[in-house]
Amino acid sequence: MKDFEVYFVIDATATQNENLHLSSLRTLSNGFSIPVTTKKILEELEGMQP
Repeated sequence: MKDFEVYFVIDATATQNENLHLSSLRTLSNGFSIPVTTKKILEELEGMQP
């Protein structure tokens, strides 16, 4: 909406049950955020170190 790139770490969040979790991930992935894993975020951060 304001040119933000929002990354949502899918394996670092939880809900009350798996169906609700998956539904939330699907909704967020549909134009609201970019789903990523913790491993991917850590790899990107490690790559940024001088």
